[in-house]
Amino acid sequence: MLLIAGVLSLTAAARFVFRLQRLDAVDPARLVSQLRLSLAASILLATTGGLRLGLAVANDGQPLARLDLFIGVATVLLAATVLALEPRQALRLSAGGFFLLAVVELAPRAAGMPAALAPQWLVIGGGAYDLCAAALCFLASRR
Repeated sequence: MLLIAGVLSLTAAARFVFRLQRLDAVDPARLVSQLRLSLAASILLATTGGLRLGLAVANDGQPLARLDLFIGVATVLLAATVLALEPRQALRLSAGGFFLLAVVELAPRAAGMPAALAPQWLVIGGGAYDLCAAALCFLASRR
């Protein structure tokens, strides 16, 4: 069920971004669309940060729990920062945040380290989702 929700939400976002790309660079509708997408990216970042916070609290005794707690708080603060920026800057910052989250989630898997706090399917799926979200946010921020 989570896989279907992820695929559908990324498909809808991709369709929105490709429609946004067809708009003229000086069209006010483009700015409004970028603002809407940056708000959605902020919500996704805050949700991802909340997930990491919940995993850290649920696995308090494990060694990497404090690192996940820090990453969760940093992600929620990033989401709050995105709300205060101009839409193009917000989308670029969101793209960077999603990319860093994907690296944090997928790099230990590439090095062969076992999953510490979350099931492997959640980590790999979350990393792939974050990479796709980063690409879409970056594409939407281009002129």
